[in-house]
Amino acid sequence: MLSRSLVSLATLLAATASIAAAQQPAPAGGAPPANGPGPAGARAQTPEGPKPYRDVITAAAVTDSGVFNIHRIGEKLFYEIPRGMFGREFLLVADRRGTARGVGYAGEEVTSRVVRWERLGNRMLLRLVNYDMTADSTLPVSRAVRLSNIAQILRSFDIAAFSPEDSNAVVEVTGLFTQDVPELNARQALGRRVRRFDPARSIIERAGSFPRNIEVSALQTYDVDSVPGAAGQRADGSTNTVTLLMNYSMVLLPDQPMMPRLCDNRFGIFGVTFEDFGRSDVRARPRCYLVRWRLEAQNPAAASSEPIKPIVFYIDPATPEQWVPWLILGVQMWEPVFRAAGFPNAIQARRAPTAAEDPEFDVDDARYSAIRWLPSTIENAYGPATVDPRSGEILQSNIGFYHNITSLLQAWY
Repeated sequence: MLSRSLVSLATLLAATASIAAAQQPAPAGGAPPANGPGPAGARAQTPEGPKPYRDVITAAAVTDSGVFNIHRIGEKLFYEIPRGMFGREFLLVADRRGTARGVGYAGEEVTSRVVRWERLGNRMLLRLVNYDMTADSTLPVSRAVRLSNIAQILRSFDIAAFSPEDSNAVVEVTGLFTQDVPELNARQALGRRVRRFDPARSIIERAGSFPRNIEVSALQTYDVDSVPGAAGQRADGSTNTVTLLMNYSMVLLPDQPMMPRLCDNRFGIFGVTFEDFGRSDVRARPRCYLVRWRLEAQNPAAASSEPIKPIVFYIDPATPEQWVPWLILGVQMWEPVFRAAGFPNAIQARRAPTAAEDPEFDVDDARYSAIRWLPSTIENAYGPATVDPRSGEILQSNIGFYHNITSLLQAWY
């Protein structure tokens, strides 16, 4: 009687487990259960749930290892996001790697956003993080600030599989670069001329993973009403098409933000501004952190010490050869200023290495600062920077020299 009861109990438990498994499939590869329920309608959208890893990342995959493992299978791109990177913040920088005449210049930044990856059930959410409002996390008011500044969901991805060893989440991200994502593409730069983004004529050209960043370049095509030509003349718009080569750098923000320094209006240095709700006078006022490079002495006890990480600018290989030595010299002329501040050899300029010298070097890699040469009749130059909004740290800069700047210099002389 006892054994019959145990058999019945075992049968009941097995049936219950089968029903539960059918209602909520367990992640493949031994992944742990999700933290919290999935979004409404998830079962209807993903009835099968994650598949076995080998069924998604097949033998045809071309894999590159770095901050994430990335896999290319045909025209599809997959990110394998480590569990340790869930919730970590990245700076997602989009710039024009290549462009059409009259639509900006190669190397120009289109947008820069702080993002983070979050898991919700069998989905990975890519969320935009906003630092326009802030308060010290130890203060009660920080909860009100957080609830008034919810991170937008830029994209939601079904988890296609989990890696068998460490339960990394595998998601297909092709559409992030080949579909219309206005927050990240060049639609705003093209303005009202854009009729539509054409995914059928948009494709990922390359993708690479590095120790702290992922680089993706994609050809993106738009139907437009017109394309502006040079000198105010309209180019032949018979095809009504613009194709741009966009580059996306997703850079892991520093593990420890640099100690910020408050702006001082008595001298002119750029800053990042935000509203601080954690002030002791209980008034939300704009605050500003100076935008500056992180220079840390190799020998903090010494009055003068070379920095751990110097500021290095690489010269764009597209620069006319006769100007390369002078651009290098122009950067080197700043070295005595840093030396006087206690940082000898703090700023340097180098020729970009060739493919034979360093096959992994890329002037569009967000880890490197560069001086870019832009084919334009504009008589000027400019120097934007990619900045950590948490601290004001300059992470990277691309100086842009327009071709006809020599005319300006000649006029000055």
